[in-house]
Amino acid sequence: MKTVNFEEYQKAKNEIIEGVVYKENTREENGRIIKSYISEKDQIFHEIMSNGIVEFWSDKHSESRYYDDRTVEEKIKAYEEKIAELVQENRELTEALESEKEKLEEAQDDLKEVQRDLEKAQDDLADAEEELEEAKDTISDLKDKFADIESIVAGV
Repeated sequence: MKTVNFEEYQKAKNEIIEGVVYKENTREENGRIIKSYISEKDQIFHEIMSNGIVEFWSDKHSESRYYDDRTVEEKIKAYEEKIAELVQENRELTEALESEKEKLEEAQDDLKEVQRDLEKAQDDLADAEEELEEAKDTISDLKDKFADIESIVAGV
């Protein structure tokens, strides 16, 4: 958006309304004053005013431009307020980031604990499988011995 001085702003406005009958529509929206000047030739000049800044365009010049009507002191004050807002927003975002970082670290600790539990369960399962194989071997040995004893008893 191009910045212009008051004279350029007034010239653009006069191109539409100077020397003709026009209708002015004004409304307020979100703390901004929005005006439209409609000439008897159906040409329109639009302006939006907010905090000393006037944004404007027209049917003849559709490019949006703005005129800053604030004094140097007002501009400095506005910039200081904006900087203070940004610093506060940065502080809040930093705090939120730290909080999320703590939650992430806690989740990582929980995940490590779950991984340790899983590894222990896998070790326990491997041990149980070994014990099962040993039990199968023992049962097989006992069956063989029982068969031997049955053979001996049958031969007696």
